[in-house]
Amino acid sequence: VATGKLVYASASKGFKGGGWQGAAANAAGASKAYQPETAWSYEIGAKTRLLEDTLQVNVAYFFYTYEDLQLIYFDAGSQLVDNLGEAENQGIELDARWLIGEHWDLYAAGAWMDSEITDAADMIERGVCEDCDGQQMPMAPEWSGAVHLTWRYPAWCGEVFAKSEYAFQDTMYSDLDNIDAIAVDSWDEWSFRIGYDDEKDWGAAIYVENAFDEEYFERGWANADTSNQGGYGLTNTLVWPAKPRTFGASAYMNF
Repeated sequence: VATGKLVYASASKGFKGGGWQGAAANAAGASKAYQPETAWSYEIGAKTRLLEDTLQVNVAYFFYTYEDLQLIYFDAGSQLVDNLGEAENQGIELDARWLIGEHWDLYAAGAWMDSEITDAADMIERGVCEDCDGQQMPMAPEWSGAVHLTWRYPAWCGEVFAKSEYAFQDTMYSDLDNIDAIAVDSWDEWSFRIGYDDEKDWGAAIYVENAFDEEYFERGWANADTSNQGGYGLTNTLVWPAKPRTFGASAYMNF
């Protein structure tokens, strides 16, 4: 289009082979095969450089369609794979990096995503989900993003640096029925790091992750039905608590 600007569009088809269950607890579960998955992906976007190449901005819109989407679920205490009929996923991704003067670097990224299960009749009939038509796909938060601000200053044979990192994620469902009890609540998290980078031979840093000790779970397990029954002793539960406030140090050396 012009110097420092690129506009693009793409369309592609993907395929994932079918198979047999690898983690079934009994012969009945192991005998359940799952079919190949196919997907079409469409994307349009732009990549730009502005302000005398100190600002880079990229934006993209994507649209995916899935047929026989392979998804993991629980049945009779087994973790199984089955095919969801059809699903769609669309969204916008935006990221930017701005070199602010000689010592500052600002990076920001954000995404909006709208996913929907459009045909789950077969899964509903087999009891994999109860009413998942029209529901949001698992592990697909509507909003997410991050901001990183870095300061650098030349020192010795490299540079000293200080970096702050912020990340957030919207509410995320963990299962096909979008059970609220195992949905991951929205969260945000700050981390900080200072150190020295020789850029050739060695570097070291100290850091604190999850600096304000945000408490959240990374996902949920749908072990039972929407009434929390039929889990063979297992219940729907949130799992994998986020790492608490963590202090640490890191170093590297090239030989």
